[in-house]
Amino acid sequence: MKRSFEIFCVGELMLESFFQISEFPRLNRTLVLDRDRNPEVGGPAFNLAWYLSKLGDQPRLIGIYGEADKEAVKIAVDQTALRYGDLVSLPGGSDRLISVLTEKGHQSVYFRAEMSNRAVKKIRNSCANAKVLVLTGSRHKAVRDLYVNFARERQDRFIVFNPSYAITEYNRRQLMALLSRADLVVFNEDEARYASKLLRTSRTDMLSKRSRGILVITRGGAGQTIFRNGKREETNSLLARVRNPIGAGDAFLAGFLHMLLRKKSTFDAAKFGSTVAAYAVESKNVRAKISRRAVASRSLENTVTG
Repeated sequence: MKRSFEIFCVGELMLESFFQISEFPRLNRTLVLDRDRNPEVGGPAFNLAWYLSKLGDQPRLIGIYGEADKEAVKIAVDQTALRYGDLVSLPGGSDRLISVLTEKGHQSVYFRAEMSNRAVKKIRNSCANAKVLVLTGSRHKAVRDLYVNFARERQDRFIVFNPSYAITEYNRRQLMALLSRADLVVFNEDEARYASKLLRTSRTDMLSKRSRGILVITRGGAGQTIFRNGKREETNSLLARVRNPIGAGDAFLAGFLHMLLRKKSTFDAAKFGSTVAAYAVESKNVRAKISRRAVASRSLENTVTG
């Protein structure tokens, strides 16, 4: 196996609760849910670091959490190969996500913690020597501004931008700066449509004109569209039985980045990433338990055609 890479995964940790229902209630009706007993520690940065560690890389989780949730966060981090000392604490509680899912979609409520200047400064200092930096989220303006500064300051690091659920928090200036400077940008279809509207482009594929690096638009079961150096590539999805869609995009990015850093083609990286995502959606857990050997073996068994 080739050497592992130290990858800095930046973003807020959150306590997540997911509820599956048959359909959403009509307006002015009350949705009744069973008591939320065990919210999971998660978020894109945590999910990404989880999968990268399982694939054999050395992720550094520069995660932001609330001091009131220290015990839960420490337990979650101890279940991985991640270092608790890299985390950044805030007074009070962590961000909180409550999502209600049906077969057609989801509705969510997000409770945002109060960000501090001290925390933002610690994130900056923790990432000072990062050679591979993945910027995820964020619903905190100070963190989004920090991401823009990261992208503008250094050209000798590989920057990945994965806004995920928080893309609607970005303004045009922030999105333009990151899209034009990141080496790899990953959107799903909804995120790409939002970015296209915000940047006033007529089609999502026009976003590639604003991107200096690789742009990946994931389309769930329809595969991925990859733009690089003015060329467009379509790859198929390996998703079959979707048991749990939560975190599939983070799983894909982990696999894609793992292969890309090893100088593999975008085609092979997409195939590997789609295999990791397949494990994620088939798992009954929020994050699938995988190994690099299992993913590599399954990836070889499948054929992705462009």
